Amino acid sequence: MPFYETHGVSTKSLISLAGVDATEGIRLVSTPLIAPGELPDGDKQKAVSLEFKAEFEKTFGAEANYFGGIAYDTILVAASALKRAGSTDKAKLRDTIEQTDDVIGTAGQYRMSAADHSGLSVEGTAHVLDQERRVEANPLMRKVRGSTLEAGPPMP
Repeated sequence: MPFYETHGVSTKSLISLAGVDATEGIRLVSTPLIAPGELPDGDKQKAVSLEFKAEFEKTFGAEANYFGGIAYDTILVAASALKRAGSTDKAKLRDTIEQTDDVIGTAGQYRMSAADHSGLSVEGTAHVLDQERRVEANPLMRKVRGSTLEAGPPMP
């Protein structure tokens, strides 16, 4: 039976820290930051993800990861809302964030609402990296095989 993990272990360091044998076959959710260059040229996330990855790695000397990407996306959403709101008034800023529908980040396109403060859909965030390092939209899971992450089956 496969072992499923959340995005909390969605880094290649999982393999190096736990070891190849311990991680063999684990399935996990991730964003395309593992291999943004492999996204199709028309993918809206490709340019944002490549830019973030390059700047992160240049600045910190470490591989870009899911967590840094999400922090970056948060700044993109906040900056967009500040510009559109024209104010730092808390209520106005909250309302403007909830109207976000066009911010492209490393994890997908953010479409916020009063009922959805995540703003992300499965279609915008799910990518798969297979043994040939190709990224495809859906299914949700990646599978650890040896020292690489490969395509896995969709989450049941």
